[in-house]
Amino acid sequence: MLLFISIMAITSCGKKGCTNKYATNYCWKCKDDDGTCNYKSTMIFWFNKTTSDNLIADGFGYNGYYDIDVIVDYQYVGALNAGNYDTSEPNCNSNNLSVTKEFSGASTKSFSLVIGGGSILNGTIQFSATNTCNSYQIIYP
Repeated sequence: MLLFISIMAITSCGKKGCTNKYATNYCWKCKDDDGTCNYKSTMIFWFNKTTSDNLIADGFGYNGYYDIDVIVDYQYVGALNAGNYDTSEPNCNSNNLSVTKEFSGASTKSFSLVIGGGSILNGTIQFSATNTCNSYQIIYP
């Protein structure tokens, strides 16, 4: 009888691990979250015709050059052409400029964001692991 109680006590103890179903290391067997969750999320960048017109009027994207640099977390992601705009929010399968970030701990994380050398935007961007594809609409001015 004592052996049975000992086995029950050992097996009923909650296994610790990542209990967030959005994490890349989700542990469905775990009962207690130990704060070790890892996340991966993608952000796509886009802007509409109004922003495109405003960027071109201010000299961005002249002659079709890709001259609007995007930097996330101090790393160059790519460049946007001011003349290439979307009529509505694109989906994740679009050819828009995107960046994927991996992070741990909380299911959301902010990273630094610089667009156009800071003349268009200099701030932060929030990635959320609850949605593996997030979009960021650039609005200028």
